[in-house]
Amino acid sequence: CTGVQRTTVRLETDEGLVGWGEAHAPYGPTVTQTLILDVFAPLLIGQNPMHSEMLWEKMYGAQRLRGHNTGYTTEAISGLDIALWDLRGKITGQPIYALLGGPYRTEIPAYASGIPGSTDAERQAAVRRYIEQGYTGFKLAIGRRDLNEELATVAAVAEAVGDHGQLLIDGHGAYDLGTAVQVGKELER
Repeated sequence: CTGVQRTTVRLETDEGLVGWGEAHAPYGPTVTQTLILDVFAPLLIGQNPMHSEMLWEKMYGAQRLRGHNTGYTTEAISGLDIALWDLRGKITGQPIYALLGGPYRTEIPAYASGIPGSTDAERQAAVRRYIEQGYTGFKLAIGRRDLNEELATVAAVAEAVGDHGQLLIDGHGAYDLGTAVQVGKELER
């Protein structure tokens, strides 16, 4: 287990198959690592990775009764669960989506995240390039400049998007409640 903002999990079977997982660990990844090695590994050693649902319940139940049912505990379990599912796929020779019941869809719409440019004209040109590339969604970040400037940029980018797709706005948690309501009303129009 290593990592700065995540803990990489490696599970190996007696037959040498390796399952990989990743545990979210933005603070103190060694805490997640310690939970995996000292608390959960003893529960998994010698168990059948094909029984991943039962093993998840076993791990969760071992800590839930002690009041540890969120945070580091579930992040560690998540990384192990992903690795168990990876092993299941390797054992059966099937992709995980098939093991989970099949695909819900065969195509996923993508959006262009972040519209570059230091001026509205540059941002409009970027949107046009994205449209040429086939994008139908465009995400614009706001919340770092004067509110009126931000709203003018949104209007300019919306003009470039036109009827070619959907404009998504990400305020990055920059606004207090009152300002967020004001921005929402302005964006609605």
